[in-house]
Amino acid sequence: MDTPPHDGSRAWIPELVDRVASFLPASDACSLRLVNRATAAQLQRYATIHLSQPVHPAIFAARWSAPDACRNLTSANRRLLVSLTAASGVVENLAVASQAAGFWAPRAAAVQAAAAAGRLDCCRWLSERLQLTHKEQLEVLLAAARGGHTVCCQWVLDSGFKPGPGDWPQALTAAATGGSQDACAWCLDPSRGGVGAWNDAAVRLALREGHVALSAWLAAQRPAGACAGIMASWGRLLAAARGCGAAAFQRLCEADGVLESMLDPHKRSLLMEAVVSPTDWRAKADYLYQQGGWSPDDALEVPPVWPRGDAAMPERLGWLQAHGCRLTGVKAARVLVAAVARANAEGVAWLLRAGVRPVVGGGGGEGEAAGQEAEATVSGWSEAVRKAAEEGSVEVLRLLIEAGCPLGEADRRSALAAAARGGHLAAIRLLTSAYGIGGSRRVASELFKSAVASGSVEVLAWLRTRGCGIAPGEEARELELMWAAAASAGCEAALEFLATRAGCPLPEDGGRACGAALEGGDLSTLRTLQRLGLPCGRGRGLLHKAACARLPLPVLEELLAMGCEPESWKEVARGVQESWPPCEERRRLEVWLAQQRQREGGRSRGDAGTGAARGGKNSRAKPGPQGSRFLGLEPPLWLAMLALAVWWRSWGKS
Repeated sequence: MDTPPHDGSRAWIPELVDRVASFLPASDACSLRLVNRATAAQLQRYATIHLSQPVHPAIFAARWSAPDACRNLTSANRRLLVSLTAASGVVENLAVASQAAGFWAPRAAAVQAAAAAGRLDCCRWLSERLQLTHKEQLEVLLAAARGGHTVCCQWVLDSGFKPGPGDWPQALTAAATGGSQDACAWCLDPSRGGVGAWNDAAVRLALREGHVALSAWLAAQRPAGACAGIMASWGRLLAAARGCGAAAFQRLCEADGVLESMLDPHKRSLLMEAVVSPTDWRAKADYLYQQGGWSPDDALEVPPVWPRGDAAMPERLGWLQAHGCRLTGVKAARVLVAAVARANAEGVAWLLRAGVRPVVGGGGGEGEAAGQEAEATVSGWSEAVRKAAEEGSVEVLRLLIEAGCPLGEADRRSALAAAARGGHLAAIRLLTSAYGIGGSRRVASELFKSAVASGSVEVLAWLRTRGCGIAPGEEARELELMWAAAASAGCEAALEFLATRAGCPLPEDGGRACGAALEGGDLSTLRTLQRLGLPCGRGRGLLHKAACARLPLPVLEELLAMGCEPESWKEVARGVQESWPPCEERRRLEVWLAQQRQREGGRSRGDAGTGAARGGKNSRAKPGPQGSRFLGLEPPLWLAMLALAVWWRSWGKS
């Protein structure tokens, strides 16, 4: 059959599709791949939808409106889903994401994400569903200032936030870090109460981020009488050495004229900042070295040594060696520790090839100070390996294993547990292939319990196939702690795996696990625990935890319906007073709590009356304290009343 002349597919040619996609946002271009298979194959470069960017509501809902859309996500990832969607600015998608995430209310982090992206509509939508404290409002203001969004900054003030004297300087430093002169001017405007906002830290932070023009503008706004001494100039140079380009840094050095008067320790710090700078580090280091007056021999002793993920670390180390820095002994071991802790595979490989090895015992030189330094390096080595495992840095761990770097039994277990807690299966496989899981069932059980905190079904299933699991006869407290860790992770699929496939028994008292879900406001996890048959526990303070977590009234009502009973309604009311700012929701909670306390008082009086009647009836059969009660009163009181009645009657007859 011939294609009709008005068929739109005639215009859907590859060349035109490419042109159309190139002018669309990446998420919209990705949705074009749904047209047909040919378009999907053609637009493979648009295969990822970024949640922080606007997504068409229909496409978003197709992915996230299903009942089990977040089943495999941990609570942290579900929070991230809401925050990223808030940053996209699409309110319809934010509503879908909030529903899918399964929390009673969004957190302040979502409002901060929206404010940082300048998404005022999302800020308003979120603020209608949670009550921000003063500290949280300040964090939202700082996020908006850092993003340079003065409209969102003004919205925070219009929402009732009243900055304190120390809040305006923080807002200015945030705006300076972000590089927005408009936001800085907004913070300095005295009509908004920004008097006293100026501080030299804002100038330094602007330089540290490479905003040279903004730093000059901020310096010009310095009020009369503000600090402008040589230490302030040195602090600015130190920031410029880290963040500015070589030309700007050299101009600042020559303009201030403080380089010649610097003490040697300050010069070494300045050189170290230049060496680890992300911008023009070699040119700045060469310039400082040419000024003379010091040796960089001790530069590596200034922590933190290297920025995280620095691929140029070998070049920087080579420059320092070429200029007289000796990488030997404890000093070299400290550099290796820093590189391992920051998961810098390039730096670790370079140091190991240079023959650097960790200090694992003994001294590092002569004298008490050298011995203390070596001891600190030994403890730092164990912590660095643990951090590398916690981040899942497989390449760093592989380099250490292949080089034969010493790692004690306790440190191996610590690293393996850290990798399990982080949910890094590749790191777990590497460590177990090199060192094994452990020599006892107890060790394997501890490893499995560490993995529970990751919320990763993949890791739990892999460990289960290797014989890891809950040891028979596990103590009740250990079971409670394990399920609490699983609830904190908040992955529905992992919770179901533990209950149905891993053979983990449910504790008799699930108060800890339910409390962990409550502290995060995680309704989805709490309902999953109830569905799996975990009792929430009576008298465990869950209602008090809900009040302290600023959860709304429907949450407390649902907990009461689940069978949770407070240890004291008075304590729950105190939690509301201490945690909630004055607002309508707090008023509703206080009214409801007053009603509950009144009902409890009525039940107590009824129980007392019932007990008194029972005591009178059975007084002959049950002598003693219970049988001697009359009308709910203790013997001395009712005897006194009886004596008074007899006296009154005899007085009346007389």
